[in-house]
Amino acid sequence: MEITFLRHGRSEANEAGIWQGSRAGGRLSRDGEKQATAVAARIAANPPDLVITSGLNRTNQTAAPLGLPVETDPAWEEMDLGDWDGMTYPEIAELHGDELGDVFAGQDVRIGGTGETVREVRERLSEALESLQARLDDGERALIVTHGGIIETLARMHWKIKAPEAVFASPLNTSLTSFRHVFGQLRLATYNDTGHLGPVNEWARERVDAGDRLVTFVRHGQTDANVQHVVQGRTDWGLNANGREQAAALADWYGVQERVFASPLGRAAQTAAVIAADGVTEMDEFAELSFGSWEGKTFTELQQGGDNSTLADRIFRDGEDLPRGGDGETWAELVERMNSGVEKAIAANRSDHFTVVSHGGAIRAYLLGNMGVGWPEVLDTVVPANTAVTHVVMTSTGPVLADYAVATHLESMQT
Repeated sequence: MEITFLRHGRSEANEAGIWQGSRAGGRLSRDGEKQATAVAARIAANPPDLVITSGLNRTNQTAAPLGLPVETDPAWEEMDLGDWDGMTYPEIAELHGDELGDVFAGQDVRIGGTGETVREVRERLSEALESLQARLDDGERALIVTHGGIIETLARMHWKIKAPEAVFASPLNTSLTSFRHVFGQLRLATYNDTGHLGPVNEWARERVDAGDRLVTFVRHGQTDANVQHVVQGRTDWGLNANGREQAAALADWYGVQERVFASPLGRAAQTAAVIAADGVTEMDEFAELSFGSWEGKTFTELQQGGDNSTLADRIFRDGEDLPRGGDGETWAELVERMNSGVEKAIAANRSDHFTVVSHGGAIRAYLLGNMGVGWPEVLDTVVPANTAVTHVVMTSTGPVLADYAVATHLESMQT
């Protein structure tokens, strides 16, 4: 089961800087219509089993190019902004600054005086998501065409982030955010994916233009261990034939990169060599989590009883962050190591954009660790696909996630 949330295309109100909630349907701008056409072409390669819009005009317009049957469900409407609907941010800040501050601080107050509270929005979405999951069978896929505030709220609920600090970027127009049913529950698989509009999203480009630094994280290409579900960790597996094709497809889509750092493990170093314009700087800090004595075993073997099974239960079922395999690393140690690596990479070059080729667990640890997501909640986010791209903007207040696990280049390989 997979549920993907598509934010509507850019609306006329978006372009005018006007806050647009559930009280006005809104129309797409010409640019928004082009975005809708682009995302529809991407989705057409693997169409969903079910398409639902919020019913507001801007979502219906976005869904139209899909050419698929569409249902409407007001449960996915944008939050009710009350009297602020139709106003610009400067107008709201000037006239209702205190009330706006209360909303941003997460207080349970009515937005715009007469709209919904954040708690009411969360309750509405929880009920809608539970109902949708009950409706879908294993293997079925749903596309929900909805709104930025709704997708951002879902992400905050999933990552359990209540603080007003911006640890991840708001969903962009026609971005795709997906949740996949894995091991009995929905887990976030991608966030803010606008790969159909280009490899680096609009917000990240704007931040670089404003003086911030952009870090691209790339997971290595596929190995035979990935296919066999073998724990790799620090074991030095190389890319298989499909992994080499993935790396080549990544280079074609994303382009070669001027400044590339990489884990010294073969699978990462090989991937980095394909996308690097002028050599690769290998750093131990970007290696995968050490699984100690578990390396070389399959995940099935770890569940077959004995000491390994008991330790695995304590870590993955009970949530204890213990050294993997008894003599490997903890998740907290991996987060600390990745943070150190990124800091060293920043200090080692002055460019406004550099790339780190690493591993699924290591990349996820850096991102979620800096968002305040701890162990075992990190497991609620799926590791990026092989050669998937994730962007982080280094702002004055810390790293901000721009998108997660974008792999547009792999979609053409799967058709």
